[in-house]
Parts: sequence; C-alpha cells; structure tokens
Amino acid sequence: MKLFIFILILLGFQACKSSTKSNDYSKEPKGDPKFAIQEEIHNFGTVHAGEVLSYSFRFTNEGTGNLVIDSTKVDCGCLEISYPPEAVKAGDYNFIEVVFNSSGEVGNVVKQIQVFANDGNEPQKLMITARVENELINLYN
Repeated sequence: MKLFIFILILLGFQACKSSTKSNDYSKEPKGDPKFAIQEEIHNFGTVHAGEVLSYSFRFTNEGTGNLVIDSTKVDCGCLEISYPPEAVKAGDYNFIEVVFNSSGEVGNVVKQIQVFANDGNEPQKLMITARVENELINLYN
C-alpha cells in the first residue's frame, strides 16, 4: 500500500513538472532597444481655430533588441496619439501620429507628448507648436 501511494505521489510530481519547451519569444533578438527620434518638435505654423492637423513623428530603434511603445501621455484633450502596437525590430523605424484639434485654442500654443517605451530611459518628449488665429476674438481687438 505504501508503495502504491509513493507511486501516485511520484506521478503527481511528474504531471506538475513544467515543460522546458522554448516558445517563440526565445527566438526574439536579445539586447537593449534604443528609442531615437528624428525631430522632437513640430511647428504647424499659423492655423485657424477649428482646424484639425496631423503630423507623424518618425522614430528609429537604434538598439539591438525589440522596441515596444508601452503608452503615451498628453497634456490636453486636444491631442490624439497613435503608435504601433507591435514591436519595432532593431534598425527599423516607424511613426507616432499626433492629431491636434485647434478648436478652443488661440494664440501661441505648445503641447507636449510623453512616450513611454521599454528602452529603460526617461519618457521621450515630443512637442507640437502652432499660432492659432481666431477671427471671433480678433473682432474685439
């Protein structure tokens, strides 16, 4: 009886043993990604209030591992950000698209975007600027 219980316990341990098979992630290149942006500031110039403008910031992974953008943070609801959901391989490039809605803005506008990635550095800071003209406000000046 003790032998039977011992064999059952042994079989239980064997069933719980983790598999040592490698998954697809083990084939990913090892190394550190490096987020490199070509242009950190984009100036839309003079625009009229209510215009919706977009710009794509090009970035490159200058590291040796895959670069993943985890999230972005903006300082107002007038910005919409799109970034690639997939990893950017070493040496490849992609774009972060920024859409700016100038409704409700007037004068010189500076907006900041923070990009959080897996490169181990502080968030990358991007900026857009514009001079927004509003005809309704100009009527009273």
